[in-house]
This record gives sequence, C-alpha cells and structure tokens, in this order.
Amino acid sequence: MSDHSHPRWSCVGIATLLAIGLGAQVALHLLEPPLAITWSYAHLWRHPELGWLGAVLAIALPAATMLVWRQPAMARSLGAVRGRRVLAGAACVLVALGVVSLRYPSHPTAIDPPLYVMAISRGEVNPRHHLTTWLLGRLAGALKGWITATTLLLAMNALYGTVTYVALAASARLLGRTRGEAMAIALLAGTAFGTVQMSFGNLNNSRSLAVALLSVFCWTAIRAVTGDGHPVWPFVIGFVGIFWYQGLVLLIPSLPVVAVEVLRRPEGRRQLATAGVVAVVAAGLATLPVYARPFAWSAFLRDAYASSICGVGDPLPSCTLPLSHIATAHHVVEVLNVWLLVDGVGILLVAVTGTWLALSLLRRRTWDPAAAVLATVAAGFFAFTITNYNPFGNFANWDVYGYGAPVTALLGGYAFVTWGRECQASSRWLLGLGLAAAAIHLLARLNTMHLDLRRHMAETPAPAAAPARTLRGASGA
Repeated sequence: MSDHSHPRWSCVGIATLLAIGLGAQVALHLLEPPLAITWSYAHLWRHPELGWLGAVLAIALPAATMLVWRQPAMARSLGAVRGRRVLAGAACVLVALGVVSLRYPSHPTAIDPPLYVMAISRGEVNPRHHLTTWLLGRLAGALKGWITATTLLLAMNALYGTVTYVALAASARLLGRTRGEAMAIALLAGTAFGTVQMSFGNLNNSRSLAVALLSVFCWTAIRAVTGDGHPVWPFVIGFVGIFWYQGLVLLIPSLPVVAVEVLRRPEGRRQLATAGVVAVVAAGLATLPVYARPFAWSAFLRDAYASSICGVGDPLPSCTLPLSHIATAHHVVEVLNVWLLVDGVGILLVAVTGTWLALSLLRRRTWDPAAAVLATVAAGFFAFTITNYNPFGNFANWDVYGYGAPVTALLGGYAFVTWGRECQASSRWLLGLGLAAAAIHLLARLNTMHLDLRRHMAETPAPAAAPARTLRGASGA
C-alpha cells in the first residue's frame, strides 16, 4: 500500500483528465486549428519534416515509455553517484550547450536582448540585474579584444544551462524513490520549454541565470527539508537571489517552509540561526561591488525601483495590472497561452496530480515538505504571471516568465510519480504522452523565431491593451 492510498476510481478519473489535457496539447500542434493560440506552437507544419517527426513521436514515445518503465531496473532504488561521473556529465552538457548556443542563438523579438548586449559591452550595471550585469560587464572588459560581448553572453548562457540541468537532475534524485521515478521527473523538468530555451542561445543572461539559481535553490531547499543538507544554502540563495535577478524575490516566501521543517530536528535551532546569519551577511556584502559599501540596501532598492516599470509609469506606481484588466477574458486567455508556451505539460500535471496530492495530504492530516517548498515558489510564479505588467506584451517578451519553468516542472513531475505509485499501468503511457507533448512543443517552438519571422510576428496575437499610463522605454523584467 502506498503512502497516498485512494479509491480505484481516482486512477481512472485522473488518468482521463491527464489524457484529455496532454492529448489536446499534442493535437494543438499536429492539427493546428485556427485559434488565437497559434503563436504558442509556431506552425509546426511549415516544415513538413518536423510535423511528421512530431506525429511519429506522438505514437512512439508512449509505447517506448511503457516498454522501458516495465524493466526491473527502473524499480531499483537509487544508489550513490560518483563525483567524477557528475563532472564528466556536466562537462559534456556544457560543451553541447556551448556549441549549440554559438551556432543557433535565439532571435530577439523584443528590444531587451540587443540592449542587454550593448549595456554589457559598455560595463553598465542594471539595478534589476545588479550582480549579474556587474559581473558580466567586468568579464567583457577583461576579455575585450579576445571575444565579443555577444560571444561571452552565449558562452555564459551555456554555463548557466549546465548548472540548471545538473541541479534539476539532482532534485529529481531526491524526489524519486526509484530509478524510474527519478528519470521521469528529470525528463519532465528537462524538456519544459522554459528550461530548454533559457539554457542556450539566450542573450538576456539575467533570466538564464535566474533559471539556474532557481534550479539550485530547489535542489538545496529539498535537501534541507529532507534532512540531507544544511539550510544555509537555500537561505543564502533566497536572500542574495534578488541581487542577481529581481524576479528571484519569489524564492523568499518558501524560506519559512524550510525553517519550519528544520526546526523539527534536534539541531534545528542552531542550523537555522547559522543559515539566517550567513544569509544576512551575504545579502549585505552583495552591495559591495556596485556601491562600494556593504548593506547599501536602501540605495539598491531605490535604483532598482527607478529602473523598473514601476518607476517610469504614469501615474506611479504602476508595477502590476489593474484588477479590472486582470479579470478580463482576454487577459485570462493570454496568461493561459503563456503557461502553455513556458511549461504546458508541467502546469497540467500541477493542476491535476498536484491537486490530488494536496487532497491526499489533507485527508491524512500530514504534509510533504518537498512538495510544500516547490508549491510555495510555484504559487508566487503563478501570481506573478497573472498580475505583472509586461510592457512588450506576454507574447513578445515571454521569457520574463520563462524562468519559472523548473519549479512547475519539478512539482508537476513529483506529484505525477507520487500518483503513479498506485496507478502504474496508467502512469507509464501517460508519461510517454507527456514527453511526446513536450518534445513536439520543442520541435515547434525551439528557436523558431528564426523561421518566417515576419509572418510569425504578423500572426502573433496582439497583446492586451495596456493600462492607461505612459511608458518611457522600460522593460517589465
């Protein structure tokens, strides 16, 4: 009997909901109905070879997954991994991402990436990406004459992508009980569009670094709440993350969850006190490079506000969309479109199996600390995508939200394999269908800004009307 026993009808009901949702995502790409969300799949059949490959994957992956996950090896417990293997694997990923990044850089659809390259080449610091732009600017200056700022950013993007994938694999090993479960979670997290597209060829390095830091945070936070690691690491990342990328403020609400779990241990108070002190000191030292003094938080917050959309809107402040706009059908459709684009499979799994997991825990009057940490971060991400004002429109500036993909994918994958412990027959082919949906989505969307760009942009749904205010060249990142 599993930890989350439930009636047999639950297997059938949840499997039906997942089959409908995943099947709809596959059909959306392969059938290409004339809907406004066309932009999310970018016309797969414009290149017939991609369309036929997608059709093959839709059939082959569910069958292959059922066959592979039936093997006894997939049910074995996870063993220790040698450090040499991790380093060798990371090196291979780094080389692969580096080659692909330099050969196939993403095509910018908003003005952010070109301006970002110019700012880094000049050594300018953006307070919203405080330490990231400071470090990249120093590197660009030191390497000037050797490589261009563009090459540097693409190479660093590959490094961030490598960190992302290693951290996601490590998180999957902590969340899964068996080889099969860990592999399922890792594959679901690794194939999310937001994860993949942020890991290579992306010139806006701040958001790629945000994906990497978010992934490392998830790993360290899960280790801390499961007793495998010290809470100092998630606390340091949570406190310092905002200095690397302003959007990482969404990590902070999950720290109380970590603290509650750590306090259950005999040595919990001491560990938590150490984590808090080190995190505060680290956050204080984070202002040294730019402001030449520690704990210059007021100056940092002032400059970050002034450089953001909050500081240039009219009337002020104007960081978020008004409720009257949030409640419109246009905005709801636009947000759903962005969720489908960034991590359609993971978010569906969160909605269906995540709800099942939450109800199961409530019925048993217990909680799952790893799920609680991931859910807290994911909740902040969902709230951000719903309320944030994106001046270039969600469709042209999707990567503002792309960095949330690792947490939705991890949470969705974890909830899915937890449900699958009692519904193995259904979960195996549904895993294959989910991977097929993700793979087809990647075929349709991966760097497709290069393909028929003018036609693509002409067909992009117009962004919702902006709230009444004046924009003066600011980005809502």
